[in-house]
Amino acid sequence: GYNGADWTRQVLWSHGKYFVVIDTASFNEDGDYDLTCTWRSLPIAQLDTDGVWRARQGDSQFELQNVDGLEQHSSHELGATTEQIAVYPYVLRQHEALKARKGDHVSISNLFFTRPREAGNSSPKVGSSTPSRHIERTVRRSRRLST
Repeated sequence: GYNGADWTRQVLWSHGKYFVVIDTASFNEDGDYDLTCTWRSLPIAQLDTDGVWRARQGDSQFELQNVDGLEQHSSHELGATTEQIAVYPYVLRQHEALKARKGDHVSISNLFFTRPREAGNSSPKVGSSTPSRHIERTVRRSRRLST
């Protein structure tokens, strides 16, 4: 374990449509925990007002949507010198602070997909018809803090 927890990642792929990434922390001891998922993009990315993180390049855009409603912050990560890093990525950090007991677990779920840029900014939202009904059922089954 790392800092009192074990971490696993599941990647669900709907071929040609989207990916769902589910990160799960299983706690090995009672305590206060800060969970952070960090994602990086080389093209310019921003967290839009609808909560979707978008990176646009050429005729395409990549979209990442958190399913759990976590606190999110987007920034441009700069290194101290050009020798430290060849490029300066755009970064999305998702955060959740919680109190957990030994044996509890919690999952953080994200939907990833790409689309042509001219398709606009309408992402498939959780709770809408495409493809989220299946995603919502899958994620709700996986996200639980048990006692």
